[in-house]
Amino acid sequence: MSEWYVDTPAKPVATVILAHGAGAGAESEFMVDMAAQLAARNINVVRFNFPYMEIIKETGKKRPPDKMPKLEERFHTMIENVQAKWPDLPLFIGGKSMGGRVATLILEQSKALGAIALGYPFHPPGKPEKLRTEHLLALEKPLLIVQGERDTFGTQSEVDGYNLSGQVTLQFLPDGDHSLKPRKSSGGKLKPLPLPVSVPKWPFLTADIIFIGLGYWISTLIQGEPQSWQIISILICAGLGAGFAVAPFYFEYRAEAKAVEIAQLTTVAREVNKMEDTAKLIAEASANWSSVQETSEQTAKLAEEIASGMAATVKDHDDFMANANTEELSTLKLQVEKLRRTEADWANTLVGMLDLVYQLEQSAISSGKEQFIQTMGKFQGHCREVARRVGLVAFEAEIGTPFNTEEHALPDGESAGDNAAITQTRLPGFKLQGKLVRKPLVAVS
Repeated sequence: MSEWYVDTPAKPVATVILAHGAGAGAESEFMVDMAAQLAARNINVVRFNFPYMEIIKETGKKRPPDKMPKLEERFHTMIENVQAKWPDLPLFIGGKSMGGRVATLILEQSKALGAIALGYPFHPPGKPEKLRTEHLLALEKPLLIVQGERDTFGTQSEVDGYNLSGQVTLQFLPDGDHSLKPRKSSGGKLKPLPLPVSVPKWPFLTADIIFIGLGYWISTLIQGEPQSWQIISILICAGLGAGFAVAPFYFEYRAEAKAVEIAQLTTVAREVNKMEDTAKLIAEASANWSSVQETSEQTAKLAEEIASGMAATVKDHDDFMANANTEELSTLKLQVEKLRRTEADWANTLVGMLDLVYQLEQSAISSGKEQFIQTMGKFQGHCREVARRVGLVAFEAEIGTPFNTEEHALPDGESAGDNAAITQTRLPGFKLQGKLVRKPLVAVS
């Protein structure tokens, strides 16, 4: 089992599993600070590293993140381990950037009540057409996304135009980047402190001259062997003179150092407050777990009633089949086969319509017109949502994965060589009630 990093308060009310981003592990400053802020609000926080990050820690050599299935597998394992250790605490999952994306992808299949994404990568920087939002359109569990207003992976102006599920709550941090930090020049940063007023030097120099002059006068009084009081007086005058000469410069240095210290402390306090605001959002998302549990119990009760009704229906069907004669069975089989053919024809017709919508969206992307791209993206999202409600779900092949004839298809006349990788999804694949209707049509390298 991979190493855990746990921040446990005295009386936790919920558990949050936080996954790291692509470039920094669970021990990064962001992850540590976020965990500490959540723990201070009675949230039990578990951090972990994905397999590739563990290898980076062992070897000291950089490497790209694992493929999404491997990342999801590790997250599922962590959920199982955490639930075994804290079975009575409501569970939430989330993460920074890539870690948050993985959490959203497995949310519906997991036992987590909801998810938190800190800086969600809606698209690669500079490529707003390559959206990673398809699974967010039909999300049925609550998701909190905390996003910087100027995040290059999805700015507020871009994200506001996405047609996301009603279960998604967006919270934007003013002038925040992908790490939720504002620019130094923004209003979120404390204005520079004025430099301290220069310490007047003439009083110190005057005192310096007086004491040096006094020491010189005492030295002129010495006749023959100097007396002890004369030596001591000269030394005192010299020491005081040197002290007054250095004093103004010392006081200026201390004042400037203090100002720098105050500025640094203020900056740290501001960053802590920012982390606290984010932590409050997450704490609020987990504070209503009791009502979620009550709703879950009601849903489970309703499911039991439905299951009982289904069992009675199955029994009636079994009784009918047991008593039916050969002619009745033949008629029933013909009716079932007819229904299946009708369903297949309906599904193929709907797939053809969705293919046209997909091609229209790709044309919009090729045009480079931002408004056209957003409009067609929304239209396709609406069309897929309608199809999803009747059990027809679209899916695309993951770019860079090896071509597999069992999972992917090529246009007529094209073939894939050994070690061919997918470079583009030409047409999405479709599943009807979990059964494959069509493989995604892809392009390979």
